[in-house]
Amino acid sequence: MKYTREYLRGIVSALRLAIGILSFCAATVSAGELAQPEGEVILVVKGSIAHTNAPGQARFDYAMLADLGLVSEQIDTEWTPAGAVFEGIRAHKLLELVGASGKRIRVTAVNDYSVSIPFEDLADYATLLATSRDGKRLRLRDQGPLWLMYVPYDRPDEIQTILNHRMVWQLQTLEFE
Repeated sequence: MKYTREYLRGIVSALRLAIGILSFCAATVSAGELAQPEGEVILVVKGSIAHTNAPGQARFDYAMLADLGLVSEQIDTEWTPAGAVFEGIRAHKLLELVGASGKRIRVTAVNDYSVSIPFEDLADYATLLATSRDGKRLRLRDQGPLWLMYVPYDRPDEIQTILNHRMVWQLQTLEFE
């Protein structure tokens, strides 16, 4: 069977177009995905999120969280010595990264302690996902590896009386509802 040059050029053009469309589609799909954790997974985010790295979830190791920018805050709690300095990431940065939405966040600890907090807490309060205290990484036996904390800038009484039960240590999962 003999093909003309025009016919072959048409086939080549069609293949190039198809490859271009497939490349665009692949880039679009991967744009919603996050990097894979290389270390131990210390946080799973699920529910109403736009960006994932596992089916229906965003899984994070310490390095992935640290890449969001670590900050330090002096936070007094009833469970730690006065003047303790905690280091971690601002919770709102994580929410932006995963494209979280919803009205409430189910926060669950390793021991299955769970509390539902309003999504607005992250806008109304400075919140920190603490990874270390006084320069030492938090371990499971000392409230780690993550501790959701409210930073008492201008409302220390409210922090103590209303928000203590929302300061979840040994944090394992955030689920947006």
